[in-house]
Amino acid sequence: MRQWRLPAIMLAALTAALTVQACSGTSDSSAGKNCGTNGNPDYSGRTITVQGWGGAVAEAIHKAYYVPFEQNTCAKIKVVEVTGQTPALLKAAHTAGKARFDMIDAWGSPAIFQMAGDDLLKPVDPAKVPGLTGLVPGANSGVSVGHLLSVMVAGYLQKDGVKPLTSVSDFFNVKDFPGRRAVSNWGDDERNIAAALLADGVPRDQLYPLDMNRAHRVWDRVKPSVKLWYQSGSELVSAMVDQRIDYCLCWDGRAQQAMAKNPKWTYTLQGGYLGFENMAMVNGTKNADVVQALLQYFTDPKRQAVFYQGFQVTPTNPKFIDYLPAGYMTPEKLKFVPTTAENKNKWWTPTLDELKGIAKVKTGLEEEWATWISS
Repeated sequence: MRQWRLPAIMLAALTAALTVQACSGTSDSSAGKNCGTNGNPDYSGRTITVQGWGGAVAEAIHKAYYVPFEQNTCAKIKVVEVTGQTPALLKAAHTAGKARFDMIDAWGSPAIFQMAGDDLLKPVDPAKVPGLTGLVPGANSGVSVGHLLSVMVAGYLQKDGVKPLTSVSDFFNVKDFPGRRAVSNWGDDERNIAAALLADGVPRDQLYPLDMNRAHRVWDRVKPSVKLWYQSGSELVSAMVDQRIDYCLCWDGRAQQAMAKNPKWTYTLQGGYLGFENMAMVNGTKNADVVQALLQYFTDPKRQAVFYQGFQVTPTNPKFIDYLPAGYMTPEKLKFVPTTAENKNKWWTPTLDELKGIAKVKTGLEEEWATWISS
């Protein structure tokens, strides 16, 4: 996730900006069809404000979760797109004793624990979100709910002269796998460092705290082969589709987008770093009951199946596959779903304690990575 700690002098201006932020999305559903009946709560007259993100993922979330939630509860959901400013805005509002949002969405786990460490997030009550028990390990952090998986994988172009990668570790072997590479320079510093150390033989149980000097030595060997330090997903996909690179250290969702346009691309999940896109409840919200009811919707495999049909990034309840239309999940698609029995042992993810440790040093890691990139 992008670095979000902003100078204190900006906080007042950012807080003021919230009062004039335009709503980037509201549901156009016919709310109130089922509220108060068939076990649905009645939240008539209640509105929650959610910090969200734009694009295709927002459209899929709207259809799969927000529309039925409004229909079944009579609540209204106001979505405000604030992006990387969100933590600073939350901190300013918290200092002022106010809660400008009720819920935030699509944040990586280290950023979540940074915000939690600043007392900006309210713990989720598992009794109010029983669907947490069905999620993959790590999706329930106690202060957030992961609803999407993103795996940092090793992608490669299938053409003569490009040797197929068998694992993420192969990406770092420039001697046996020569070729033009693409690497994220867009908030993925900790993941890039961890991947390099594992490729260099550091045992998984000794990975943290990260050995920066050793990681730099690994990356020094790879750096001459990196032809693109991409700073957005669209920049990466463009380079893959146009075949300006041979290998990428990239997120599976972006790789899938590239593969849809250029089927010569593929990737391996072996050794991938699995992270979560998290939602969390803001400390100070007066709508905790509504927020937790909405979080329950996000854990429902039936609704996750609707989401997946609109945006093919894997949800966190493995049972979502059971609710897809017959024939929708083809064998080709299934081999890239990280939660299947065949794939679930190929990737790894930090423990909650490791993530809390990363959060404490993440700002320093970002600064050190930026210095190394520019050297």
